[in-house]
Amino acid sequence: MMRTVDAQTIARRDGDPPRVWALRPAYPNPFNPTLTIPYDVPAPGGRVDLRVYNVHGQLVNTLVSARVAPGRHRARWMGFDRRGQRVASGVYFVRMRAPGYARTRKVVLLR
Repeated sequence: MMRTVDAQTIARRDGDPPRVWALRPAYPNPFNPTLTIPYDVPAPGGRVDLRVYNVHGQLVNTLVSARVAPGRHRARWMGFDRRGQRVASGVYFVRMRAPGYARTRKVVLLR
């Protein structure tokens, strides 16, 4: 059975938008089964690509690929690839790209 994409923006806080782009530390890390990935989008917002890669640099899943409004956001990853298959325990890399910004953080999945 094919799972729907398990990654989405799940929260946005009100208040003044952040002043800079930021990919914050994901938690919990190591994780099982759900990883929360906080990220900040400054005004006026913009295109955000948030993706998960394996240690070989291969794309595992795309969490966000869209224009995002300014604010503090969180994406969720439950350890599935793009086809809805569970990925193995191990080290993965979460990469955020936005206009003039790129950052990668290491995460560990323990099943």
